[in-house]
Amino acid sequence: MTRSIYIFGLILLLSACTNEEENLVIIDPALQTYVYRFIDEGAERNVDVDFTLEGITIEIENIETNGVPGQCQSYDGGANILLIDPQFWSAYSEVKKELLLFHELGHCYLGLAHDDNKDENGNCLSIMHSSSSVCEIDFSGENREQLLDELFEK
Repeated sequence: MTRSIYIFGLILLLSACTNEEENLVIIDPALQTYVYRFIDEGAERNVDVDFTLEGITIEIENIETNGVPGQCQSYDGGANILLIDPQFWSAYSEVKKELLLFHELGHCYLGLAHDDNKDENGNCLSIMHSSSSVCEIDFSGENREQLLDELFEK
């Protein structure tokens, strides 16, 4: 009987380890501040951001597609991988870094597609626009709050 309990306990331990590995969250230390901001902004809008539900890897790594500052790689049944290109990251201002990471988390975590809607002045109505050539984005002050409300409402 003692041996059966030991084997049962070992099976439970191994299955627990497997689940943890499937839902692994890896975040590059250089990106953590922005990821925490995303979590906080979601919480302010009653959105519980919990990366452990599906797992995610967020890291700075060269992206093979030229001119792409960030990329979300989604996998059925597996954790998403969010990549930020180091050349863009080092050249970006604080505001552009936050905007880039929030945009990519919109894809990788919130499951959003691009949204190129713009107002009559050509200003983006969403963080999820496909490129800066489509519309202008002002990610500051009141505009920032409106864009974040729109991001988390979806």
